Amino acid sequence: PRGSTIYWDMPQVVMAYYLSEKTGNDLYAAAADAYIQAFLANCVAKNGRFLWGNHYYYDVYRDSTVRFGSTGVISNVNFDKEIGDNHELRPLAPSWEAFWRIDPEATEREIRSAVDGHLLDPNTGEYDRHASGVGDGGEHAFLESGGVLVHMLAWLYQKNQDVTLLEKANKIANYNFSNRNEETQLLENSPNYNRWDKIYSTTEVGLWARDLIAASEYVDATTRQQWVNMADIAMTAWLKY
Repeated sequence: PRGSTIYWDMPQVVMAYYLSEKTGNDLYAAAADAYIQAFLANCVAKNGRFLWGNHYYYDVYRDSTVRFGSTGVISNVNFDKEIGDNHELRPLAPSWEAFWRIDPEATEREIRSAVDGHLLDPNTGEYDRHASGVGDGGEHAFLESGGVLVHMLAWLYQKNQDVTLLEKANKIANYNFSNRNEETQLLENSPNYNRWDKIYSTTEVGLWARDLIAASEYVDATTRQQWVNMADIAMTAWLKY
C-alpha cells in the first residue's frame, strides 16, 4: 500500500508509548496519539468499524481511505455506503488499550460492530474472517482470525463486564475447538468451507492458542482454565504430529 496502515503499525505504536514511558520524553507518545487521532478522524465507517486490516488503508497519493479486494482493484471509500464488510484482523491482535486511551467510545463501537459482522451464527459461534455479516457459502473461519476475535471480546469484557461479550468469545473459541479431529485432536484451519484448509492443520494453531492464552487474562478463573486447556490440547496435538 502506498499509504498508512495503522493495523500493521500497531507494534510501532505500542513501542512509541513504551519509549516515552522509559525515557521520560513525551515525543514518542505524542506522535502515537496524533497517529491514532488522525486514523479515527479519517478511517472509520458510519457504523463504527475501523477501516483497516488486509483490505483498507489510507492512500497518501489519493488523499483518501481506500479499499481493495483479491483482484487488486483499488477504489476510494464512499463513506455514505461503506459498512466495513472487508474488515479483517489477522494475525496481529491490535493494542486496543492504545485506542482506548484516545477514544473509549470509538474503541467499543469498533469491537461491537466488527464482531457483529464477523459472527455468522451466534448459536454455534461460526464466523468469517471478513465482517460480511452474511454466510454466502464462501466464508472462512481461519484460526488466526478466530483467536483475534476472542481476544478483542475478552479485552472489552474486562472493561465493562458485559457478559454477552464473554458468551460470544466462548462460542467463537469453541467453534474452532469443537471441529477438531477426534483421533488426532488437530484443529482444522477453516472448518466451514470445503477447501484445502478444511482438511489441513497449519501453524495458525499457534496464533490461535496465543490469543486464547492472552485473552484468558481478562476473564474469570473458570473460563481462563477452559481456554488454557483448549490451547494446551491444540498445541500438544500439533507438536505431536
